[in-house]
Amino acid sequence: MKQKIIAGFIGLSLSTAGLADPYLTGQQLHDSCGSPKASYDFGICLGFIRGVGESSKGICLPANKNDVKQIITVVEYLNVHPENWQRPAALLVEQALVQGFPCSAGK
Repeated sequence: MKQKIIAGFIGLSLSTAGLADPYLTGQQLHDSCGSPKASYDFGICLGFIRGVGESSKGICLPANKNDVKQIITVVEYLNVHPENWQRPAALLVEQALVQGFPCSAGK
């Protein structure tokens, strides 16, 4: 019985080992955005930026929601601020998009 309990704890600890970092960092996002366009990692880049852009207040994307402009805006922001790469990517993407696509006072 004791061996089953120990084996269960070992299995549980191994299955949660990848959960040590609960969020994507700026560095990880930067690396994903630099991947080839048809890759899984680039899909993470695109989906992550699109998700933050569409769900955050203070960001007014153009009507055509040009994904390329959004990605360029975020990557340029990350390149200018490498000291923040260990921060959560969602925070950095929001900062970049608010700066790149601010809402006018009337919106």
